[in-house]
Amino acid sequence: MFSVSRRLIAILLAVVAIGAGSYVAYSIVVIQQNIIGTGSINSSPGLSVLDSACAAPLSSIPFSPLGAAAGSTVSLTVCVRNTGNQAFYLESNPQSVSFTGLPPGVTGSFSLTPQQLAPGATNPISLTLTNDGSATSGSFAFTVTFTGYSTSSG
Repeated sequence: MFSVSRRLIAILLAVVAIGAGSYVAYSIVVIQQNIIGTGSINSSPGLSVLDSACAAPLSSIPFSPLGAAAGSTVSLTVCVRNTGNQAFYLESNPQSVSFTGLPPGVTGSFSLTPQQLAPGATNPISLTLTNDGSATSGSFAFTVTFTGYSTSSG
C-alpha cells in the first residue's frame, strides 16, 4: 500500500507540474496589433514628392504597419524634385519636413542632407515613424509637409 501511495503521489505531482507548465506557457502569449497610418502630402509650390526610385509622383505616403510594441519603427524613403525654375534649399533647421496629425505615442522624424536643390534635381529623404508604446492600435491619417526654402539657413 505504501508503494502504491508513493506512485499515486508521483503521478499526481507530474500531472500538476504538466498542468502548471501549460498554464505558464499559455500565460505568456501576447497578442500585438499594428498601427496603420496613411500620410497625405503637403508640399511647397514647385516641389513634388516622388517614390523611392525618384520616378513616380506620390499622392500619399504608404507606410507599412507600425508595430504596437514600444520602440517599434517603420521607415521609407521618398524623393523630392524641384519642379520650379528657382533653386530651393532643403534644411534640417528650419525643418524641410514636418509631421502633423500623428496620434499620441507616435512620432515622425526624417533624415536628409541639407543642400540646394536646383531646378529639375531630386533628393532622397528618409521618413520614420516610431511608437513609444502608448499608441492605440488601429488606423490613423496624418500629413507630411515638405518645404523648400528660398535661402539657406546655413
